[in-house]
Amino acid sequence: MPRPEAAVALIGLLGAPAGAADWLYIVRPGDHLWNIAERYLRDRSRWLELGRYNGLSDPDRLEPGTILEIPIAWLQVRPAPAHLVAVRGAVRVQVRDGSERSAAIGLRLEAGDRLVTGPDATALVRFADGSQLEVHPDCEIVFDRLAAYGRSVMVDTRLRLERGRLRARVQRGTGGFGIETPAAVAAVRGTAFRIAADPAATRIVGLECRVAVEAAGVVRTVGAGTRTIARAGEAPVAPRALLPPPRLAGPLSAESVPQRVRLEPFAGAAAYRFELLQPGPEGALLLARTTNAPELVFDLPDGDYRLRARYVDRDGIEGRDLEGLLAIRARPEPPVPLRPRRGAIERQERPRFAWAAPEGAEGYRVQLARDPGFAEPILDRTIAGAELLLPSPDPGRWYVRSRTIEADGFAGPWSPAQAIDVPWRNLWPIVLPLLLGLLALF
Repeated sequence: MPRPEAAVALIGLLGAPAGAADWLYIVRPGDHLWNIAERYLRDRSRWLELGRYNGLSDPDRLEPGTILEIPIAWLQVRPAPAHLVAVRGAVRVQVRDGSERSAAIGLRLEAGDRLVTGPDATALVRFADGSQLEVHPDCEIVFDRLAAYGRSVMVDTRLRLERGRLRARVQRGTGGFGIETPAAVAAVRGTAFRIAADPAATRIVGLECRVAVEAAGVVRTVGAGTRTIARAGEAPVAPRALLPPPRLAGPLSAESVPQRVRLEPFAGAAAYRFELLQPGPEGALLLARTTNAPELVFDLPDGDYRLRARYVDRDGIEGRDLEGLLAIRARPEPPVPLRPRRGAIERQERPRFAWAAPEGAEGYRVQLARDPGFAEPILDRTIAGAELLLPSPDPGRWYVRSRTIEADGFAGPWSPAQAIDVPWRNLWPIVLPLLLGLLALF
């Protein structure tokens, strides 16, 4: 497998001035100072100076595996634009001159562009090195720097989050990634993390590896599974462990409208965060909502989705993720019983069963059984209308349910089971004459 053009890593915090950090270059077979300078330096004539900077006694000989330090200020810099790979809802992109561009999939984002999402809008941004940024509703972010060094995929990405929530997954070994907020600066060199900012505070959660957070001249390191908060004008608090992932309080599926997802209440939770995404590890964010109760009520088309849910602590910091696949099979909706009404019992020799006809229904499948679980249906019939007059079944309790059949043959979920009590037949008109005849014989 071919090696990349260069193996380079940023050392030092991104929060430091750009000229204060070096890149590391790992020497490969065939490398010389002059061809390294040609590929990466703004001024290739500085190859001898590069040797002196690294204290090389013989600049003509470079052993493979040697690590060279290259000042960032010496490197060639080229633009490395990002792109929108998913857009949902009202998303605006403002360019440096104040004009706006239509936010659509594939849109190129340049340094100086501002991305704004509306109350229910989301976006997914991919950077030149493959890093991704999940932009949540009510978010405003400026792409201050989108650059790459030399002929490599090593990038320098600087963002300014003015308000809102982000979730970032940064590629390892491809450079540096920094986010500035009104209260703090976060810097990583390859990790996944969440960040939320408003004028009063910045909240940062480490999901993988480490995130360096600087505020008020103090630097904190947030590891995986920990979090910190930096309030305006104050240093970040010491990192603490996140709240545990939530537990589900019901099945992770939905067969009715509106759909619901329930979590078990948690004593340490001040709120609950729900997010629904397209399936797959890079699925776009479709819905993001914070609730006071451990329940999400929503309405999405039938399909498979990815759920993320979290407890939110009293500082407004979201805990560990509960993740799972959510299957929605809520359409067509089950028929709404009209007769007998829910909870009522029909007591007729020939019971009549009726239901409201959902829009788009082409037919109905009806089952009659002795048990409410319908393990062995006595009647299983497909009919065209929304009413059925049952034949006179044997006396006792029966259960009836129905489901909608669409034009393409797809069958929806079953309606709730309804009870039918069939009374014992009155046999006196037949038995009484026989008894009188017997008495006459005696």
